[in-house]
Amino acid sequence: MEFAYSVCFLIFSQKTCTFRSKFWKISIYAISETIILAQSIQFFWYPNLPIKDWEKFSAFWNIINLPSTDVLAARLDLLKEYLIFEILLIGTLFFGVIVICLLKLFKKIVPRIVLYTCRIVSVFLCDLFFIPSSILLFVLCKYSNEKIEYISEYPNSIKGETLNFGEAGRVLAIILLILIVVFSFFYETCEYEIRHTSDEDFSDGKIHPKADILSKIVAFANCYMMTNLQLLDYETYLLAVSIMYSITTLAFIYYLPYYSRYLNFFKIFVNIDCLGIIVFFWFGYRVNNAGIIFLLGLIMQIALLFVAYQIILIRQSRIIHYSSSQYKSFEKFELSIRGLLKDGSLSTSLLSITNKNFKYSKSKLIPILQAYYCTDILENCTLGLNKIFNTSHKGLNIFTNYQIYKCKEIMISSCQIYSDTYKFFRYFIDFDDIKRQDRKFCEVYFRFFGNVIEKKLNLSQIKKQVNEIMTMVENLKEGYEKLKARFPDALEIKQIYGSLLLNLLSDLQQGQRLMNRYSFYAAKSSSKVPNKLSKFTIDRCFIVVSGNKHNIGQILFHNKNFINLFGFPQESIKELNIKHLIPKSYANSHFHYMKKFLKNATSHIVFNRAPLPLLDSDNFLHECLVSIECIGYENSVNFIIAIDSLGYKKREYVLINDNGYMEEHSKYFPTLIGANRKYVSNSFIQEYIPEINLNDFHDNEHKEISFLNKQTNNMTTVKTMNKILSVKKSRFRIFYLSNNIDKISSWNEDNFFAKDDIDDDEFDAPSTLTDKYSENNSTGPKKVKIMDNKSSGNQKSTDKSRQSSFSTSSLVMTIKEIKSFKKSILVLKLARYILLLLIIVLIAASIAIIIYISQEVSHSNSLIALNHLNNQAFYMAQLSLVLRCLHVENVANISLIYTLENAQDILIELKYYQDSLLKDYNSWSYCPSSNIVKQPIVPYWVLEKSPVLKYTNLHKILELIIENVFII
Repeated sequence: MEFAYSVCFLIFSQKTCTFRSKFWKISIYAISETIILAQSIQFFWYPNLPIKDWEKFSAFWNIINLPSTDVLAARLDLLKEYLIFEILLIGTLFFGVIVICLLKLFKKIVPRIVLYTCRIVSVFLCDLFFIPSSILLFVLCKYSNEKIEYISEYPNSIKGETLNFGEAGRVLAIILLILIVVFSFFYETCEYEIRHTSDEDFSDGKIHPKADILSKIVAFANCYMMTNLQLLDYETYLLAVSIMYSITTLAFIYYLPYYSRYLNFFKIFVNIDCLGIIVFFWFGYRVNNAGIIFLLGLIMQIALLFVAYQIILIRQSRIIHYSSSQYKSFEKFELSIRGLLKDGSLSTSLLSITNKNFKYSKSKLIPILQAYYCTDILENCTLGLNKIFNTSHKGLNIFTNYQIYKCKEIMISSCQIYSDTYKFFRYFIDFDDIKRQDRKFCEVYFRFFGNVIEKKLNLSQIKKQVNEIMTMVENLKEGYEKLKARFPDALEIKQIYGSLLLNLLSDLQQGQRLMNRYSFYAAKSSSKVPNKLSKFTIDRCFIVVSGNKHNIGQILFHNKNFINLFGFPQESIKELNIKHLIPKSYANSHFHYMKKFLKNATSHIVFNRAPLPLLDSDNFLHECLVSIECIGYENSVNFIIAIDSLGYKKREYVLINDNGYMEEHSKYFPTLIGANRKYVSNSFIQEYIPEINLNDFHDNEHKEISFLNKQTNNMTTVKTMNKILSVKKSRFRIFYLSNNIDKISSWNEDNFFAKDDIDDDEFDAPSTLTDKYSENNSTGPKKVKIMDNKSSGNQKSTDKSRQSSFSTSSLVMTIKEIKSFKKSILVLKLARYILLLLIIVLIAASIAIIIYISQEVSHSNSLIALNHLNNQAFYMAQLSLVLRCLHVENVANISLIYTLENAQDILIELKYYQDSLLKDYNSWSYCPSSNIVKQPIVPYWVLEKSPVLKYTNLHKILELIIENVFII
């Protein structure tokens, strides 16, 4: 269904037309409902209603029915044309949807004209003219393949054969009715807006489409009963229609679905008015008086308006207070908080109230309301995205699931513009994708050079692979440049991109510049932890943790600093879960807190710079400041975690309970207390320092303790401090020890979790952590510690030496080689295009020659016109001879062989060939000599007072000859 939702979102995501004027909005609503009311009234009567004086008042009801376009077409005797228009309208919407689906399927942009057309047609077909369209198609189905003299449903005594299209007409009507029902269902499901606005009295927003869909079902059923059952038993028909309108009236009264009180009033009035008119027609039918129907229909309109208004007031007065509706059905609860969703007077408290109803009602509409409320009122689109993305839009409840899908798309669009958290989350996705492309490019590049060295490739294969490599290079550079522009402080991008430019692409200038910037920032460190999670610093670790119930806690993305700090192998990150970083006694309950937060959150920030002890790969604790924010993505909510290590602060610490039972601890804690083993977890601290009594320690209290170090057998003096950390509802008791008395004495609330022993310069870029912990007899992976000033000089020299050797790689391509490859590819492409063009020209020339030869052959074979010209010349000569002989016979009184009958026969033949001149013209019009037939180029003399030379065509010459012969 997601594809169908995406298509509907394209069509119905924007209104076809909007008015800023409140007057025009109300006017449009009133006119639309009046049209629907007028169309509905035709359900209650028919042209030949057997009531006294019906003929006198039928004109009034016919005028009321004029908004019904099928009746108007019948009056204008355009019913068949209107049927064609309806078919075109439905066909336009159908093929428009097909076009949108195909373009969406092939990931093409849908033209706006297609979307606008579908929106406008759907409004007219599925809303304003749903009733006339359905009635006309039911009439078509009824009168097709039936010999009925007149159509009884329409006035003007239209003959039944007008809509009699046989069995094909009936099949067509059924198909079109199915399409109208489907389109109307999706229209009512997807067209409405559930989002609250500041001027709700003048908007068409509503909470759900149940009442409107019920109204559509009633209208469709009435269309069928009007055309098939109304004439059988009129009173029973009116009873059935009244029951259906009673149900729709109660639905609109109970739900009050629209946020606008005006629209609720219009909807209720239309249904109550229909009920009243049904009663008036039934009463007039019983008393056999059409005048009563007319009078009641006019007089009672004002009374029905007042009744509808009073019903709304009574219904609104029955709405309970939100404090009492939290454990009621969603419909009752939504009515009680409708005003609060608009004005935001309860701020984030309203989210807690709606969470309670969600637990009770399980309605998916609650997260939708919360998402829009967070975005519009709280101005926190990130929280809105989290609320809705934790809700699935899969299932059979299409009405709600489409609104969930729509809300997700709107929240994503808002977060792409306004949410720093969402933009930062996209950094991890895009960076992971570009690194994957980079690895693939390296594999292809290495394989290509190996094949070239081993001479396994021919020229065409080399060309193909070079073309592939150059395409991958362009895509990589484009991807890195976009990431660098969006996140200019991300040093990992500078390092990887600079290495690519130097080692493989031989772009020494830009690559060296990026590597220099990376080395410069890598030699520094920051003494402050930034307030924003999306801020890069030199040694900051980032991870993204899944909040999906199927893999909750799994680490989806991480940066290099995370591996360096915690020492987990790259291969094991895929299986790593957030619980592996949390002390074991708290890990089991952590998932419960994550799920609870996702359900009840009133902010997208879980906590900011909270001090937390985290475990590394060797199960040693690290002091960290942790910031967590959550963001919705791909039907789940994920957690972005920024970890700032406090580094080495010349103190050791242990996670301990009130009885002194030690759990996890820092790396050198066992050494400080004199233990001769690596781990002292799962033991009591009194075993090593008997002088400690934890009941005597208060929070943040410093104490100095001396004890016998069992490893050295000497007395050791340490400064201790008891610290209780509270993060949300979790409580950590951490016991600190240090043999640096002066350092621990300077600790206070302000600087206890500040970074020590590093520079104070702050800048925004992540670092690589270079100096490694030294660990004897350790089989685990080596870890990297936060570098200090002592190592910065060595780091710089190492970077410089590494950079100086960047250009010595055997796989480096120089800029000239790259340009040569590009020119070679360009020349080959041009050669291919030129060859293709030559082939096309040769084919076109061959076709032209063949056409010319065939035409000439056909011309040479077409001798009929030439034969007719030959015969025509022969008969003209023969006619001259015969006329001359007749003249001589008449003057000299000599009897010759030709008679007048011979001249008449020749004239008949000559007249035939004169007519053939025009008929044969097209067959030899290609010849320049054919101009003689129609152009005035034939000279002839006319004897007037003196001979006059004139010009005409051959056809006219023959006509003059024939006329003059008849005169003679």
